[in-house]
Amino acid sequence: MGTVIRLYQCFLKWGFTLRMPTKTNIMTSILKLTLHPFDLSQIPALHEACWPEVPFDHILDLLSNIVRRCEAGRAWALTALQGGEPVGFGQLSRWTKEAEISDLVVSVYCRSQGIGTALISGLLDIARQQGFREVEIGVAEANSRALALYERLGFEIKRRIEADIGNGIETVLYLRLVLTGQEAT
Repeated sequence: MGTVIRLYQCFLKWGFTLRMPTKTNIMTSILKLTLHPFDLSQIPALHEACWPEVPFDHILDLLSNIVRRCEAGRAWALTALQGGEPVGFGQLSRWTKEAEISDLVVSVYCRSQGIGTALISGLLDIARQQGFREVEIGVAEANSRALALYERLGFEIKRRIEADIGNGIETVLYLRLVLTGQEAT
């Protein structure tokens, strides 16, 4: 529980305020979507909702590492909650002077409802508050839905690499967004 408290202190220390997108309907059924700083108590529910096919120990390691990076001021993670239950997750990482959104995931049962857009918007707010000028996000070229979302939000393809991101060697696109006061949502 001490790690959870330290994570919240990390977010409070930096004075984060998160805005929800104004042009996106983030209501699904009758449950309102909210974004919250990630805490370790959410791991079992996040695993079940977003990564059910991945071994629990792997998710525990991934998310515990993110908490350590947050405590060091090198990462910020958000959980999307709907009706109090986790339905999505994403993190923003600091790499020297650059920022990257990664580990973005939405429950398969909640996709195409604005949750990914809301998570990206919240992470972009954090990037602006931290003074980043650009944010990068990577996607498998075969993931046309995610690629279309990122391009709709203003990200532009900057480079292509061949890498194994979990499904064998494939083309991975890295997109960048130059931060201004307000991107499309």
